[in-house]
Amino acid sequence: MSNLKAQTENATAHAKGFVAENVVTYAIAAEHKAQGYKFCLRLLEFDSVGFANIAATDRELYSIMSNQSGGSGLMLMPLIKAKTTTPSDDLKSALERLEELGLPLNMTIWLDEESLKTAFTANPEKIKEYKDEWSKNVIAAGYSVGYYKGGIDDCECPSTSDSGNSVLSAVECGTSSSSTLKSITIGNNTGSCKIRWAYLGSSQ
Repeated sequence: MSNLKAQTENATAHAKGFVAENVVTYAIAAEHKAQGYKFCLRLLEFDSVGFANIAATDRELYSIMSNQSGGSGLMLMPLIKAKTTTPSDDLKSALERLEELGLPLNMTIWLDEESLKTAFTANPEKIKEYKDEWSKNVIAAGYSVGYYKGGIDDCECPSTSDSGNSVLSAVECGTSSSSTLKSITIGNNTGSCKIRWAYLGSSQ
């Protein structure tokens, strides 16, 4: 069980965020925070994945959200991809991941609509059936539902050559990433059902 003690609150109107499919390092999070970003929409995988698409961990989420040294103080919302054509199976797996990661109830879970188009070969009727059942069950589980329509861009850092030098001087890391991670913005957030994100208190 995770040691994260995340809480939720209504998202700030017009807040700018970024979408991440891979691990968000402290360097990436801190850079975005310095540029005025308020939150991260992090893809949460819940099945076996390869190195090209790395699942989030509670340590990573702590680094993204913590206000202590080594943390960036960003807010967080989870993004889920449809893995099957059965929403109840996907949601069961997603809820288990949220609990493992220590993410709280009463936050907005975003469903990647591009993944629905893939799962159902763009069949509008099947996509609607999935979304209806997903929405009903997510709300019943204590969350609100969001639909993300933007797709996910790959994040690639440029390689650095050491030119044959044996000195430990050349590294690759997640800096200068703002050009490769997709930016998103929250709207007015004035409806009766508001977008809600997770955060860590000032002592965490």
